[in-house]
Amino acid sequence: MNIAGIFMNLMQRLNVPVLTVKSKEGPEQYRIRMIGEKGQWEGVARCFEEEKLFLFYIYFQVSVPPEKRDSVREVMMRINYRLKCGGFYLDEETGYVLARVSQFIVGDEEEQAALVESMVRICGTIADSYYSDIMKPVFCD
Repeated sequence: MNIAGIFMNLMQRLNVPVLTVKSKEGPEQYRIRMIGEKGQWEGVARCFEEEKLFLFYIYFQVSVPPEKRDSVREVMMRINYRLKCGGFYLDEETGYVLARVSQFIVGDEEEQAALVESMVRICGTIADSYYSDIMKPVFCD
């Protein structure tokens, strides 16, 4: 089974609806809604089958105003330094923050499924864990 199929099986097992979006750059995107302790997130999966690479990211639902982006970048830099897996990025055009993880998917089908699920859960966990810290300069300064 390919990586996209593994991801779709996981979402079916978790009863999470998936929206498939055609992409001009690279493979299709699979969009989902995730619910965490601190909010709802939009998750996006991209499966690069040839490279055996799974990419998953979560968008924060807040666009950082240009005048607050330096403060947010500083907070993200400190967090990224401590993270063992994944990282945070700021889209310079839109101001949206995203949490991102990627993993080469290897092994037998069971191991591959475990890797995909682990990456989705890790990304959700770091987004939920650090949302308040990253958004503090936006709402409190």
